[in-house]
Amino acid sequence: MHHSAQGFGIPGLGCKESSAMAMGHERERDRDMHEREHKMIERDRDRAREHEMVEQEREGQRKGRGSVSGGRHMPIGMGLPSAFPPVPVPDLRMGPKEREREREMRQHEDMDFIRKAAVQRQADEGQATNINRFRNGHWRSCADVFARTAADACLRCVQLV
Repeated sequence: MHHSAQGFGIPGLGCKESSAMAMGHERERDRDMHEREHKMIERDRDRAREHEMVEQEREGQRKGRGSVSGGRHMPIGMGLPSAFPPVPVPDLRMGPKEREREREMRQHEDMDFIRKAAVQRQADEGQATNINRFRNGHWRSCADVFARTAADACLRCVQLV
């Protein structure tokens, strides 16, 4: 004669049967939770992807290129170290004048980037004070001066400063 399984809240069943049923329920519940977690992870991934697209669209508009509907999104994860700004994909719809202006803009951005990186590195090494030069009545770090004279220098000059 089986005892009824009050512990499991399934009256009228013996201990063995009711515990087996409870195990089945648990397994099902675990599977449901697992699936739910998967769905949430996928939803987060989709959301991140959407956010990325919107951000890139916004970037494009800020630089005066209109919407980036031409599918010119930067491939994500180009294997570049995060310190380097992404290289923009040239927009073939631009004429030579616009392209020239774009290049100048980029040069300024690059110079700013080089300056900031170099100044930051000097600060990290604690030599920001003794590396200043007096130019046009302004104190500037030599990184600043260097970046101005070498507008076309590649980003490696950060290491040379």
